[in-house]
Amino acid sequence: MKRREMLRLIPLALYMGVIFYVSSRPAPSAASLEVGPGLVLGDLGHIGAYAILALLSAWAFPGWRRTGLRLFALFVFAAAYGLSDEFHQSFVPGREASWYDVALDASGAAVALLLIGSWERLSRKDRHL
Repeated sequence: MKRREMLRLIPLALYMGVIFYVSSRPAPSAASLEVGPGLVLGDLGHIGAYAILALLSAWAFPGWRRTGLRLFALFVFAAAYGLSDEFHQSFVPGREASWYDVALDASGAAVALLLIGSWERLSRKDRHL
């Protein structure tokens, strides 16, 4: 791996560290604030956090020849990190692991990666016009 490619890993690793740190803290009281019917602020936090994780991982690991395979691997990476984060939270006093949160994490990653895939597809079409 070239030095330039290695430098792309730094924001991803730092962000993963931030997620780990936030998960190590007691649950914030703001997580119970309702934003809409059945949706709480914490839900949006999970979706947004893992959308950002997916975007950073896509930037850290650019261009494979097979875009679909790359996006799938990035999704598995983000979802696995969400799963490991929930496992980590099961050891933090005042927190608990939740399959619902894992699903929110994976949903945020999926949305971001679908947008990236669409953008890449449109960019290829523009080059061939």
